[in-house]
Amino acid sequence: MQRKEKRRLQHCVKPSRIATILIWLIIASSYLTISSCTAYNPALYPSYDVLNPGPEVRKNPLRTTEDGNFVVNEAFLMWVQELKEEILNLRRQED
Repeated sequence: MQRKEKRRLQHCVKPSRIATILIWLIIASSYLTISSCTAYNPALYPSYDVLNPGPEVRKNPLRTTEDGNFVVNEAFLMWVQELKEEILNLRRQED
């Protein structure tokens, strides 16, 4: 009868063996996850620069009126507003 129990126990995996396998799987998956990450390169993610307007803003003024006023598009007006806000932010930072 003891032989049957020993055979049955031999076929079972020990809990410490399962824990060891799980730990190694976690370590391996963590290593693979970390190694697949790339370093941040700011050149790949250009940010918006208020001082460097886009082509829609650069093609202004569209025309002039008879009394000498300029006609501009909405992109130009938005750029002027953003430029004004940026100047105010810079002045606040100086204080």
